[in-house]
Amino acid sequence: MIYRFSLLILYNKTKLTMNTATITKVLKRVESASNEYSLGFRRLIALPARTKQSFDLAANLETKFDGQKALNNQKAFLESLTEKEFTNWLMIS
Repeated sequence: MIYRFSLLILYNKTKLTMNTATITKVLKRVESASNEYSLGFRRLIALPARTKQSFDLAANLETKFDGQKALNNQKAFLESLTEKEFTNWLMIS
């Protein structure tokens, strides 16, 4: 998990961090998503496009481009974060 997180930061250094309005929108999208899906998947689909692209790249590099494994790792990572950790992660992504 730490390796994936480090890769995400590495690929996001060139873009600005998220502002509070964008973070609030992401959190509201997570809340409004159907509870039929796991928390990790709801957080994943709520991410802005640029953040999701960087996160996808980091996950794919970690799994050597095994798409299903990368998706499962992303969902597991996002689900393991507490609300505060998720908010902090959004701030730096």
